[in-house]
Amino acid sequence: MTMFELHTSDFDPCPGRALLRREGKFDGVSGMALFRGLTAHSALEALHHKPDELLSAITSQAIDKTASQMEEEGRTPSDAVMNNIETLMKEVLVVLESYRRRILPITSQWTLLGTELPIYWELGDDVHLSSHIDALFINQEGQAIVWDWKWRKDALAISDLSRNLQLACYFATLCDGLVSIPDFRILKHWDSDENGWYWQTGDFPTPIVAWIDLPSLKPYTRKTETQDDDGKARTFLKGDDRPLSRVIRTVKHHPQQIQSIKNAALRRAEMLMSGQPIYIPQGCSHCECEAFCPRFDIPPKEYYNLGQEKGVHQ
Repeated sequence: MTMFELHTSDFDPCPGRALLRREGKFDGVSGMALFRGLTAHSALEALHHKPDELLSAITSQAIDKTASQMEEEGRTPSDAVMNNIETLMKEVLVVLESYRRRILPITSQWTLLGTELPIYWELGDDVHLSSHIDALFINQEGQAIVWDWKWRKDALAISDLSRNLQLACYFATLCDGLVSIPDFRILKHWDSDENGWYWQTGDFPTPIVAWIDLPSLKPYTRKTETQDDDGKARTFLKGDDRPLSRVIRTVKHHPQQIQSIKNAALRRAEMLMSGQPIYIPQGCSHCECEAFCPRFDIPPKEYYNLGQEKGVHQ
């Protein structure tokens, strides 16, 4: 029996694009967004392991690493990337400086188990999920925390993040799968076998996953009226830091949704294996099927009742 390996990159909002990428049908030219995102990921990994390192050195090394990685994958940076390397470096440096000043004091209170950690989750007899998580921590209460670093143009709403299959699979894998942790220390609420570490079931804190919106680490560029972290309205001036709640966007997935997450992942695998995936041209916030689409941060029964109240029949 051939095992189909699903990756979180397959959870592209457009399944057709995911299939084309799997078939190697891309021109090999990587634009600014991809190059910048990979550079930021590499730089943040280095920053967590060497927090006192010179930021310019970290960024320069991350750019070189990204270029080498792309070459190995048969990709080449676009002309726009090569002509704007200095601008890209300055942009990443601004985010790194803010991350070290505002974020590292938070994570320094936790235990970092690793960055870019391989994960594995059996979805069925012939399908499994294989991917990596950007950073895994354990906080003071023994709670596992996954951080996913994202550099997107627009920050997603929590209602969209609650439906994000990639984040949901990270949560479900911690609860029902395996994660490879290089430092085989004794971990509270964790056990291991020959394949990796897994989260013990029981009355332990539920793992949480957070989307880390990197562009929100850049200061405001103009006067802005919005809510601060305490929920109160505040006027932010040009150059002020954005609220941390805009940066660390936590989704509290519900344990009863693990099977629903598995079903959703299996549906995506079936679409890819069939070779006839549908195309989804726009995001969740503008989708007319939103009422039917499961959220993974509330229990299934509660969502069903909510749908009935809205007149949704399932």
